Amino acid sequence: MTRTWKRSETRLAAVPGSGVPSPGSIAVPTPTLAIALCLALALLASCAGGPPKGAPNSQPVLSEGQLQEKYIAKRNEAKSLLERRQYGRALDAYLEANRIRPASSDTLLGIGESYVGLEYYERAKEYFDRFLEVDKEHDSATYYTIAQVYWGELGLSDAAIRLLTVAIGSSPERGSGWYYLLRGTIYAKMAKADSATADLNEALATGQALKDARLVAEANDALLALSGP
Repeated sequence: MTRTWKRSETRLAAVPGSGVPSPGSIAVPTPTLAIALCLALALLASCAGGPPKGAPNSQPVLSEGQLQEKYIAKRNEAKSLLERRQYGRALDAYLEANRIRPASSDTLLGIGESYVGLEYYERAKEYFDRFLEVDKEHDSATYYTIAQVYWGELGLSDAAIRLLTVAIGSSPERGSGWYYLLRGTIYAKMAKADSATADLNEALATGQALKDARLVAEANDALLALSGP
C-alpha cells in the first residue's frame, strides 16, 4: 500500500507578541514537490553554460604522444623563426614549447639564443646556465657559441674557458683551431702568457694543417700582440 504524505493538521501556537507565525501556519513542501524543485534547479544549472563560477575549466587531456607532437611542432616553428632572425617571435614560440615540455635542452638553448639576438645577455645567461645543467651532448660548436657570449658580452672569463676546454675535448680537428684561438685570446687578456702562447700556437698549427688562411692570420696577429713591441 502506497503511503500518502500529508501536511500535519496540528497547529502550534505562535509566540505572543513576537510577530513570528506559528510553525503550523508556514507551508512546508511535500517531499514530492521538493524533489521536483531540485530536479528543476539542476536542469537550470546545466543550461546556464559551463561550470559554476570558480570551478576549474574542463580541458582535454593529451596523451604523451600528442604532447610530443605538439612540442616538436612548436619547437620547429621557433627554430625557423630564429634562423630568420625574428628573435621576438622565436622567443615567444620557444617559451610556449617550454611550457609544453619543460626543461628540454633544445628549448632552453633556443630561448638563450633568442635573448642573445635581442641583446638581453643576462637573460640569455640564465637559460644557457639551465641548458648546461641538463645537456648531455656536449656539442663543441654550441659550447663555443655560449663561450663567446659569456666572455665577449658578459666578461665571464673563467666560465668561457671552462666551456672552451669542453669544446676542445669533444671537437673535431677542424673546429678546435678556433676554440684554441679564443681560449688563447682570453688567457692573454687575463695576463696568463704561457697558457695564451700554447693555445695560440696550437691554433696556428691547426690553421696551417687545414690551410685555413683566416685562422692562420688571426693566430699570427694574436701572437704578435702577445709578444708586444
